Amino acid sequence: MALAIISDIHSNLPALESVLKVIESRGISDVYCLGDVVGYGADPAACLELVQKHCKSVVLGNHDLAVATGEGIDYLPRDGQTAALHNAENLSVEQRAWLANLPLVTSVDDITLAHASPGHPKKWLRVESFFFSSRPIQPF
Repeated sequence: MALAIISDIHSNLPALESVLKVIESRGISDVYCLGDVVGYGADPAACLELVQKHCKSVVLGNHDLAVATGEGIDYLPRDGQTAALHNAENLSVEQRAWLANLPLVTSVDDITLAHASPGHPKKWLRVESFFFSSRPIQPF
């Protein structure tokens, strides 16, 4: 069984469209998303719609949560915070609710899908947090 796993789209519509074309050209129909559908890029609604259309399962990413509810926005880099606010303004209430209700972890057959660690799915730590952070590292 061939499947495709996509992740960290961050509202980049041209990149998502390109990836989906490659997936389709290879005859893969089982597509799963590991989160961060939104954030940074300018096309959150279009990206969300494509992910809803093409992905069999989607898990919640930290940027998805920040855009949907504002939770964790302070842990994003400054440009990520700005993007989260912009993305939230460009999604409908229904789209933000869809994001907010995504699971942190899901399983497909014998595969576990998570944006972060399956054992600690809401501890979205950035690699640089270990080296450059002046504040204690805590999950949100």
